[in-house]
Amino acid sequence: MGTNQQQQAASTVFPTGGGGPSHRLLTEPLNRLLPPGVRQKGNRFEGRVKVNGKQYTVSGATPEEAYLALQQLKARLNQRFRNESVTDHRLCEELVNGRGWQPREPLTVEQLLEQWMRAHPEWKPRTRYDYQVLAARWVLPLLGSCSLSQLQPRQLEEMLASMPTRQAAKVYAMLRAAFNAAYRWGLIEENLVERVSPPRYRAPRKALPPLEQVAQALAESRHHSWWPWFALAVSTGLRPGEQAALRWEDWSPEENVLWVRRSGQYIDGTWIETPPKTYAGNRRITLPTLAQAALQVQRERVREGVALVFPNHAGKPYSAWGINDGLKRFCRESGLPPLTPHQLRHYHASLLIQQGVPLTLISRRLGHASPEVTARVYAHWLGDDDSIAADAVSTALPVP
Repeated sequence: MGTNQQQQAASTVFPTGGGGPSHRLLTEPLNRLLPPGVRQKGNRFEGRVKVNGKQYTVSGATPEEAYLALQQLKARLNQRFRNESVTDHRLCEELVNGRGWQPREPLTVEQLLEQWMRAHPEWKPRTRYDYQVLAARWVLPLLGSCSLSQLQPRQLEEMLASMPTRQAAKVYAMLRAAFNAAYRWGLIEENLVERVSPPRYRAPRKALPPLEQVAQALAESRHHSWWPWFALAVSTGLRPGEQAALRWEDWSPEENVLWVRRSGQYIDGTWIETPPKTYAGNRRITLPTLAQAALQVQRERVREGVALVFPNHAGKPYSAWGINDGLKRFCRESGLPPLTPHQLRHYHASLLIQQGVPLTLISRRLGHASPEVTARVYAHWLGDDDSIAADAVSTALPVP
């Protein structure tokens, strides 16, 4: 596909004047693509069958669940009315051929992505938006109109090879999940994405400044407008979205704790708040003295009546761009190398690891789903020198 064709295809995904992906196949009803007897109702899918004038209904979170429940219902009805005269007995005896239903016309990649996205109403807004952007930017212009029955692994490999490695890894993961769903739904005989080598992307690790340099910057730059944000981030390890959504009601100076109850971000220009990233993300953090000082300084700077701890000049939450820009200015003016919001979180984790804080406690403080996640993310800081373990045993059990 040439450049003009790609631009024309992309224009259908991002209409002029729109702020994000709003392709018609990501918004129009899916009923024409659903299994027979199944329809979408709100955020769920409903299956119906009528026997002897009585209607029976089942539901599911996905078309697959609703269709499976419908077939099980028909099997039960068939057993129940086996020896009775049933007007709609044909419906009860309907069997599932193969693994499931087949659409009248072969689905395209574009239609599959639409159906897959609509089958997951539980996704957070940011997750859905990111998938829509990936599909609209990279997949639909090249493979959107390609039929699933004609798609070849070579086409997927060529598409992934034309993309930056980081985006290619994300697109690969998205397509793999979508094609897995298509396989479960009986739309394809195999997941072709499994036959494609996954792109290997490893985020570069940037060396963090030494503790002495950070401590000096904090001591000498307390007057800076971004000092409270920087100080709170390095002393608590909050995610950027969690810190941007903080309200004064979340801080208890008497108990010296901070409650993390929500995360926020701008999606297509609209501020959206959701629960923290994981179940463990809803947590209670005991504040060190640096965090207490940061909140006290910020309390003096924010005018009364503003609920947010870190409002911008308009009294609204900072955008990701605004946070990055503010931290860049703080680092530049305080003599530190540029640090991103996530690097401040990593810096906090590295401090805890260096001080020998148990991994389970670090995981709870960071709001990770489990200590295994913490160990995987920060394995390079944990080290592989087991002499520390040997010294600990020698201290506890000296030679008699």
